Amino acid sequence: MSLSVTKGVLIDHARDLKRAWQATRSHWDDRVAQHFEDEFLEPIGPKLTDAVKAIDSLAAMCRKAETECRDEGG
Repeated sequence: MSLSVTKGVLIDHARDLKRAWQATRSHWDDRVAQHFEDEFLEPIGPKLTDAVKAIDSLAAMCRKAETECRDEGG
């Protein structure tokens, strides 16, 4: 699987999780739900951002390496 596909899958699943949580939250609205959201779901946002940046950086490094290998081989 390519890095761009991996990035897209990650973003899609994060979006699915957000939608599922919103649907769940409409039926589960108490302190425990708020604690779950604060403790487990909220931290995902910054980690997702970091992961996407890392994937982008790794993809750029791979493109550069591929270009350099082609230039040296040709």
